[in-house]
Amino acid sequence: MLKFLVRRATPMEVLTLMRNLSVTLKAGVPLTRALALFEQDSPLRLRPILRHLRRSLETGHPLAQALQSSPRAFPPLVINLVRTGELGGTLRENLEQIVKHLKKVLDLKRKIRSAMMYPMFVLIALVGLGLSVGTLVLPELLPLFESLDVELPWTTKILLKLAAFFELYSFPFTVGVFSSIILLFALSRLEAVRSFLHRCTLLLPYVRVLQKQSAIAYIAGTLATLLRSGIPIQEAVLATADATNNRVFRRALQKTLPAIKSGHTFAHALAESGKLFPDMTVALVDIGESTGTLVETMEYLAEYYEGEVDYSMRNLTVALEPLLLILIGLLVGGTVLSIITPIYDVTGSIQ
Repeated sequence: MLKFLVRRATPMEVLTLMRNLSVTLKAGVPLTRALALFEQDSPLRLRPILRHLRRSLETGHPLAQALQSSPRAFPPLVINLVRTGELGGTLRENLEQIVKHLKKVLDLKRKIRSAMMYPMFVLIALVGLGLSVGTLVLPELLPLFESLDVELPWTTKILLKLAAFFELYSFPFTVGVFSSIILLFALSRLEAVRSFLHRCTLLLPYVRVLQKQSAIAYIAGTLATLLRSGIPIQEAVLATADATNNRVFRRALQKTLPAIKSGHTFAHALAESGKLFPDMTVALVDIGESTGTLVETMEYLAEYYEGEVDYSMRNLTVALEPLLLILIGLLVGGTVLSIITPIYDVTGSIQ
């Protein structure tokens, strides 16, 4: 079958499809019939995927192979779980595991996104206010201050220099700022740049903790889903590494594979892969392996670190909100004082 090289399916698209397939299988509806029904009622962007899956199943291909050759690429984690379910006769249960896992991942992302929404909005407002003052207000005030015959305070002198700069270069500066943002966004999609950025974020004091917590929560949850579906530990670790977005943790998981292949436990491989994983995490994994409760241990670690991420994000927003408000106050108050002080001196000298 021809494999299309088109953009990846979004997490919400994957979740919707897996949830619908799980419900219809539970109700005893054949997959081809279910996909035909979904195709009629689904949004236009999903219909090519559903049509492809239905036609692939009608020609005798398994669902995992149909997903692998889909017009939009499905995550390897989903394909592996579907393939394992088809081979072991547990497709419905595996689909339910996929739905639970994707829900947890999306909930974690939503928590982080909602927690950062207010600080990002304030930061964007701060940048917009600075650009507006620099490009619209300051150039208009430059002739006024040049005509005043008084000694200007140092804050006003700085303001005048900024006004002169923006009067000459306001358009190139604005274009340069937005071009730099677009360029940084484009560069961040390159693998080498993304790896470098992930390494840099792990050096920042508070962000480092948050990155570790969210990455370990995702890794533990993914491993728990794969292991519960009957996938061997070596294949589960490899699939989890491929699904992990953080490149530093992806390489750490990949480094554990030779040790696992040589007969060492997963806990031993984690301990040898570096200091990314906390000692508590490694110790719990070791206990889980020795007692045969690794799946439950991974589920506990995922739940624990998801709670830690939620707690850390709340603390971060509580700390950032007053700092951002202080920055806005300093910007507005400093600008106003720099404008009013020389004018007040002139009016005072006239009296």
